[in-house]
Amino acid sequence: TIPFGVLLGGFAAGFSAKLILLNTLPVLLLSLLIALGLWKAERFMLRAFSSFGWLITALATIGLVAAGVETTTGWILIPGLGDLSDAFIVVGEIAIVLAGALPLLTLLQKLLGKPMTSLGKRLKINETAVAGLVATLANSIAAFAMAPRMDKRGRIVNMAFAVSGAFVFGDHLAFTAGDDPAMVGPMIIGKLCAGILAILLALWATKKEKSL
Repeated sequence: TIPFGVLLGGFAAGFSAKLILLNTLPVLLLSLLIALGLWKAERFMLRAFSSFGWLITALATIGLVAAGVETTTGWILIPGLGDLSDAFIVVGEIAIVLAGALPLLTLLQKLLGKPMTSLGKRLKINETAVAGLVATLANSIAAFAMAPRMDKRGRIVNMAFAVSGAFVFGDHLAFTAGDDPAMVGPMIIGKLCAGILAILLALWATKKEKSL
């Protein structure tokens, strides 16, 4: 659903159709290849994703160490690295937004307990899964921690939503607002629309599953 969100977000930002399509095509092809791989070679794809995640963690760690050494000693280990202070500013902005977003979402979960239970029954997922969707709007880590208490269908729906809809009112909102405030609206539109479509597709794919 990411290409769908990119299209809507791009149009909302006022980009031309040609520019949007040219930039969306690689994402669309990659998404189709991943979907095909998960369908035909699930275990291989899971191992590949695990290896890719390890690689990203390793590269991030190496980059952080190199930036730290450059900042404290002036020795340049990796030419072209950005200033570490810029990263601290971004992280600080995200922390400030999350400091307000997470308590707000927790309050909403408390106040909307009955409606969330009702929504869960309609979607055939348990209350914890519905709460996970709300938490994901700020940060999906909270939803991952709740996953063991979700029913099977709820976990699938949450993971599908997290791919596109996660952080829309948390990390990504803070980053976008700090980098280009004009893109906040298109970002929200693109991520939410893609996330909602992901929920609908996950519900359709798991329509035989029942909430526990």
